[in-house]
Amino acid sequence: MSYIIYAYSFFLIIAAVGILLAGESKKKPAMQKYSIIVIARNEEKVLPLLLTSLANIKYPQDLFEIILVDDDSNDKTYWLMQKMSQCIDNVRVIKITNKTLPGKKEGLQTALEKATKDIILLTDADCIVDPDLLINQNKFWDYNTSLVVGYAPETFDILKLKSLITMNTTCKEPNMFVNDILGDLNQYFANLRLLYPIKVFRRFISLAAAGIYVATIGLRIPFSCSGRHLAVKRKELIAAGGYKSLTSYTSGDDKQALRLIRSQGGIIRYNHYKSIYTLPIDKRFNDQQKRRFDKIKMSSYLHVFGTFVIIAFYLMMPAYFALTCDWSSLLTVYMVSLFIWVINLSKHKERFNLLDPVFVIIYPYYFIFYTAIGSFGRWKWKT
Repeated sequence: MSYIIYAYSFFLIIAAVGILLAGESKKKPAMQKYSIIVIARNEEKVLPLLLTSLANIKYPQDLFEIILVDDDSNDKTYWLMQKMSQCIDNVRVIKITNKTLPGKKEGLQTALEKATKDIILLTDADCIVDPDLLINQNKFWDYNTSLVVGYAPETFDILKLKSLITMNTTCKEPNMFVNDILGDLNQYFANLRLLYPIKVFRRFISLAAAGIYVATIGLRIPFSCSGRHLAVKRKELIAAGGYKSLTSYTSGDDKQALRLIRSQGGIIRYNHYKSIYTLPIDKRFNDQQKRRFDKIKMSSYLHVFGTFVIIAFYLMMPAYFALTCDWSSLLTVYMVSLFIWVINLSKHKERFNLLDPVFVIIYPYYFIFYTAIGSFGRWKWKT
């Protein structure tokens, strides 16, 4: 067993190399043209923040458009989108009613077909974008790039959120709700100060997922991605079949698109810039985690095999150390795990937290738990 532990430690070092290898494109063409796409269903409680931040993007207006898709909502989502389109010229609104594709795929396919720019950039309604979103995105595109996986961390910093929201005086209706939403978030963040370890652990699992994405992309075996921040060449996605060819699963549109592009031989890069922030909506967290770890069934045979080897390794470790007290092997795998964690933090320009050494031990079992209930249990799609 000690040899297996040392082999696993070596595997972690290889993963750290993958994180270091993933970087910006060295051959950059002219500024790219983007279609920013947002699919939203019953998101009136968070959408105004995203809309306000989208209005502040620093980029030539003729080089990007914003496509807002209402996925058959029954709240004020569609109304907010329409008001946004009336005050900003490069915004278009689409309403989905008669759905024939599962989950968000109807909205994604419709937006893909309606988009006019070269690259579609996806984000979610519960996100806020940085004004430099497209400027940073440009750093990863060249003529050979087909898809860019982005970083979209949760933020519990109310001052950071406020800094990304500058009221556009022509968009009065979306702005009406911004202060109320920020007030609710501020209260939620204040309550979380009493549960500091939970807040820090949520940060850890977000960074851990990002570390898996960047490491596998750097090693040219991309595992997964997040639809909160994902960009892909429109014509290549359409040529590969688009979202209408991805009907096997309700969720996981992002990972399925990544696999589709990879099957066509496209180059995939990782954008580590914090250009999109996710609002930490507590009531969705559990189902969100189930959906995220349910994506393992969409993986290649190589990734599925690797995942189950890792799960078996961590399930065997407690019994092995209880029986042998092999502390040298334990220390080796622990120190290597901390090493890759520091590399991951450095890539994403995040700070080390004093609780991180504890979470390095806990996270593998969190991963196993949600992989099990995500794959075999039940979770709810948004209603």
